Amino acid sequence: MLVIGKTKIKKIFQKSLNRAVIMVAVFALSLVVYNPASTKAVTCTSQEDCQNKINTTTQSINVEKKQAQDLQDQIASFDNQIQKLNTQIQSTQNNINDLNTQIDSLNTQIDDTEKKLKSQKELLNSYLTVIYEESNISPLEMIAGSNSFSDFVDQSEYLQTMQQKVKDTVDSIKSLKANLEKHKNELNIKKSQVEASMKELSLSKRAVNDQMAAKNSALSATNAQIADLAKQRESLLQSFNGTTDYPFGNPPPGGAACNWDDGACKSDGHGYFQGQCTSYAAWWRRAHNDPGFPDGMGDAIDWGSNAATHGYKVDETPQVGDVMVFRSIAPHGHVAIVMSVNSDGTVNTSDYNWLYDAAYHTHVNVIPVEYDAVFIH
Repeated sequence: MLVIGKTKIKKIFQKSLNRAVIMVAVFALSLVVYNPASTKAVTCTSQEDCQNKINTTTQSINVEKKQAQDLQDQIASFDNQIQKLNTQIQSTQNNINDLNTQIDSLNTQIDDTEKKLKSQKELLNSYLTVIYEESNISPLEMIAGSNSFSDFVDQSEYLQTMQQKVKDTVDSIKSLKANLEKHKNELNIKKSQVEASMKELSLSKRAVNDQMAAKNSALSATNAQIADLAKQRESLLQSFNGTTDYPFGNPPPGGAACNWDDGACKSDGHGYFQGQCTSYAAWWRRAHNDPGFPDGMGDAIDWGSNAATHGYKVDETPQVGDVMVFRSIAPHGHVAIVMSVNSDGTVNTSDYNWLYDAAYHTHVNVIPVEYDAVFIH
């Protein structure tokens, strides 16, 4: 059993306190370094400037997400440590409870022994009285009072036996009490050691809890920063896209209720319906870098093959400004504009009618292979 002194416990507590102070200081510094409320809106002056800022913001988001994941892993590790400490604390408490039960039992035995000792003392007093009375008779008087010499011998042996019994009884009771007291002292020492271990475990748990609280605070700050960066990126995507310039509104009047089958959809004048993904993608290309983008290329699912017949390069490698064709979305497919390309091969896009609402949307970290996508350059 580990014996822990007061000095060591004091050092452990001081270390835990120091760690807690450091964690609080780090968190306070993080609040000074990053304050979401003080973040200014990000704007850009050109498409190239927007693209650079979008890429930078995306990289920052990825860094923060990695940090958030690291913090979550650390928090999980701390939680695991706390679970183990709780198990050890419970086991130690059970040990203390068992020792208390044993000590209580010994106290009861000692009390019983005291009662027996008292009873034996009373019996011994009787023996001593007899011995005293008998010892006041001289051997000559004893012989004279005996019917025979044999009676005299028997009476002498009886007195000697009584004397030995007195000695044996006293020695037995003293030995029993001494053993019980010794066992009780041993249990008390063991209990002190276990209680010291309990204090150490409690201090360790407090230190881990302090660290986990600091990590949770840091994680909250990191998640807030991720959310703020995401808003910045959304603003940049909006600026880069110029979606407010889409001439039919967001959504177009009645666009969300447009039903292709009953002829209620309104034409955008280029062979597409207002508020649909194809209308937006074709408009964006004409407005930004491709004024001759073809009219009337049909359903989105067919744009890859139809664009190829118009001389466009179509492949699976995304570039900024490409039309992304989602071929796995049946039956009509979907198209979007690639606003930026991330280092991991995912893309950030803008589109209309993603949720069949004829409204504008942006999407980040879209995985092309999940949609059997091709890109019109």
